[in-house]
Amino acid sequence: MSQNPNVEQAPQYADDEIDLRELFVTLWRGKWIIILFTIVFAAAGVFYALSKPNIYQSSVLLAPVQSEGGAGISGQLGGLASLAGISLGGGGSNQTVIAKEVLQSRAFLTDFIHRHNFIIPLMAIEAWDIENEKWLINREVYNPETGEWLTDDEGESLEPTDWDMVKQFKESHLSLSTNEDIGMVTLNIKSQAPSSGQGMG
Repeated sequence: MSQNPNVEQAPQYADDEIDLRELFVTLWRGKWIIILFTIVFAAAGVFYALSKPNIYQSSVLLAPVQSEGGAGISGQLGGLASLAGISLGGGGSNQTVIAKEVLQSRAFLTDFIHRHNFIIPLMAIEAWDIENEKWLINREVYNPETGEWLTDDEGESLEPTDWDMVKQFKESHLSLSTNEDIGMVTLNIKSQAPSSGQGMG
């Protein structure tokens, strides 16, 4: 059967309009599912947050000071440069850069960790016991009774090297930020222990 070419066919358009009332009814029918999912995910978020250990952070703002006699920032930082074998010259911006490098240097951090006995809290703890205010030692790594580091399956000692300790400290506990406009450095130290006297965690 042939079609008459002179007869125009009416164009057909898809119904793209959204029926808001139908959409609302659909959502209302599934309200309990939405509420249930909201409660489940909220509870999961709260549980995850409570399961994470508390992290305490101490911050200090370091500022280069221009002073007569060439003391500069070296006086403020208490001889940090000498620990890393760096001599601080004049110039606030240069002093800020050098001071930041000193604080991140292996020589300074190694001396800092050993001087304050942070080796065990840094490398051999599992968590901080809030009730008894003491570290929970990872006994698969370190024996607190004998004061000895254990060995792995291959018989290698688990005692950390200076490089291991500096790497762990920089990755997990130390952060530095610089305000380029005013030349100030913000130093942040993180720990699971609320008291600075308890060491890092």
